[in-house]
Amino acid sequence: MRMLVDALADSAAPLAMAGFLAIIGFLLCASAVYYAERGTPDADLKMYLGADGEPTDFQSIVDGVYFSIIAATAVGYGDIIPETPSG
Repeated sequence: MRMLVDALADSAAPLAMAGFLAIIGFLLCASAVYYAERGTPDADLKMYLGADGEPTDFQSIVDGVYFSIIAATAVGYGDIIPETPSG
């Protein structure tokens, strides 16, 4: 057990950098999918609508972060999916 603790302590900085880079990657992917999928704004409903007139799955970058984490971990719940070819 002591060897595991020592190995993790020695690897703290590289693990922190890998975590930081993963967060940056998730934010970049989330922003890209949000801007690709957001649709057109509707002032009355205060949300984005797709080409079919239905609200899009990506109403904020937070939705994009959720999607990018779920897609990257290969869980793929299927509750939110890109609908456009660029998404």
